[in-house]
Amino acid sequence: RGGLTLIGKHICGSASDMVIRGASRCPGDVHAIVLATCCHHRCTLREYAGGLSFIESVGLRPATDFQALTRMSSWAVNEAQGRGESDGAGPTLLPAAQHFSQGRALDPSERQAIGRQCKDILDVGRCLLLRASGFAHPRLVQYVDDAITPENMLIVAERGRAPPEA
Repeated sequence: RGGLTLIGKHICGSASDMVIRGASRCPGDVHAIVLATCCHHRCTLREYAGGLSFIESVGLRPATDFQALTRMSSWAVNEAQGRGESDGAGPTLLPAAQHFSQGRALDPSERQAIGRQCKDILDVGRCLLLRASGFAHPRLVQYVDDAITPENMLIVAERGRAPPEA
C-alpha cells in the first residue's frame, strides 16, 4: 500500500503534538504513524493535540490541571532514575493524586506510577485525535522494558486497517 509512514523517536513534548497534528491533516499522504513520545513535561496546552475538550472530558481543568499533569508526568522518569523531588505544595498535585496521598508524602514507586499515568493520559488524547482523523485503532505500545528506559511507549496507528493479531 502506498503512502508515507511517519516514524519518530524521542519527539519531545509539544513536538509530538505538531507531528500528530500534521499527520492528521494529510489524509491522502500519511498511511501510518509510529511515534515514540517523550518529555511530556514539555507539553503546552496551546500545542497539545488532544485539545481542551479531551482534557475536560477526563475531569481536568485546562487552566490549572494541565500544568500539574505535565509536571507530574516527569515523575515516571525522575523516580525511575532516582532523581525524585519533593511533592511541594498541594497545587502541584492533581486532585486525584492529593486524594491518593491522603496528606502524606508519596513514596517513589507511587510517584513513578502516577507519572506513568499522566504520560498515558496525554498520549491517549493524542490517539483520539488520530482516530478522529481516520487512523484505525491508534494505540500505545511498549517497545522496550522499563529497565532500559521509562520513555518506552509508542503511538502506533494505520489508516483504515485493524492492528495485526498478536
